[in-house]
Amino acid sequence: MVTNRTKIPHSETKWREMITAEGLADSSIHTEQLASASKFEFRHFLLLRVLWKSIPGRVFDPKQFDLADWIAPAKEIFGGQIKEGNFFLAKLFQLEAASIQSKEADIDIYLSPVSSRTRQKLQQKDQPQEGNPGPHATPTKSNWVGGVVSPHVDEEVLDDIKHLNLDDSSWLDQTSPFTNDSPGPEELLSEMYPRSKDEQIVNTALVNFLKALTAHFDLSSDWTIHRKAFKAKFHNTEYEARLDGYLGGKASGEVRALIEVKSALRRMKSVPIRIQESAQMVAWIKETLATPRMLPGRHFHVSKGRHEIWLIFAEYDEGYLKFLAGEEKADDPLSFMTMYEVGPFNTQDGSHMGRLGPILLALTLRADHDRQIEEAKDADQARLAALTQQGKQTQVEQMHTNPTHRVEKGRLAKKLREVQS
Repeated sequence: MVTNRTKIPHSETKWREMITAEGLADSSIHTEQLASASKFEFRHFLLLRVLWKSIPGRVFDPKQFDLADWIAPAKEIFGGQIKEGNFFLAKLFQLEAASIQSKEADIDIYLSPVSSRTRQKLQQKDQPQEGNPGPHATPTKSNWVGGVVSPHVDEEVLDDIKHLNLDDSSWLDQTSPFTNDSPGPEELLSEMYPRSKDEQIVNTALVNFLKALTAHFDLSSDWTIHRKAFKAKFHNTEYEARLDGYLGGKASGEVRALIEVKSALRRMKSVPIRIQESAQMVAWIKETLATPRMLPGRHFHVSKGRHEIWLIFAEYDEGYLKFLAGEEKADDPLSFMTMYEVGPFNTQDGSHMGRLGPILLALTLRADHDRQIEEAKDADQARLAALTQQGKQTQVEQMHTNPTHRVEKGRLAKKLREVQS
């Protein structure tokens, strides 16, 4: 997906202006006619009715996303129980991710007519390239580091790791010379970072960090690098959105959060990245329309661009679910989904990570708690259904043994014989 757009709508007014400028005032995502394997473009994004709003990481309010009850215990745990040694591999890959510079932001979302099942291009994208093992390739001696499938690790980074004191958390307190949040000239950014197109380094750095946060807890959730695909189907159109990873149940596999990574800085490709994340979120929500979880802050991305991490929370209502399902009426007010973009959190800045760590831990602990509540409700419903079925069976048995029922049954049989004769 390539777009020359420089802005994303942040309000319904701006969305209406853009939808009119694109000539889409009378269009709908449900009636789009598309060729097989066509790319997801700006017009399709607008038809999904997604607004974006930015929140600086330093003013993040846990209450806005129903996280207030989890932040305090997460901060206590993060400050006391988690050992610095847990972050050895996480630190290694964060250092390498910080050395990457790329202007590329690959978007692997493709649309197709509902009648078409052609996925040749997507299958070709999944084929491992020579020298670049696929996501499920068997680890080899060259890419296996400490139990984690690893891309190439620069010798300078390894040398930095050798001199780390794992009994000392000073590396979390050190500020990188690249911690300024201002974009700066692209020429300067290009000089600061050598080029690379490989997003696996960034992805591995993020997932290792997320795993390090939760490694010592008996949780039913796990952050994984597995590339999962969600499919969003509309009346005439469908698209498939693939993830770089997710927070999922260890047993059930259901998704609780999405992971998206880019080797480029987010600010350099913010529009296509936001479009992709919008499409991913819509596809995820559409797959759970039957059992929507309307609690705030439950649908979110952990997104990483080189050495910066962002949290993106989706907010929507029942009206938006009706829109996605194609059940919206002509006189219904327009419903939108708002994506709240929180960040950036610089992985090379100790103060940033001191704020981000407890938030990520709180999100993981809350997801685990939500799963326990849902499983308990499912178990209660199953028991109720079993008791109901048992009660019905008992009632049937009583009818067959009840003398009054036998008399009534005999009368019905007699009438049936009379009618037949």
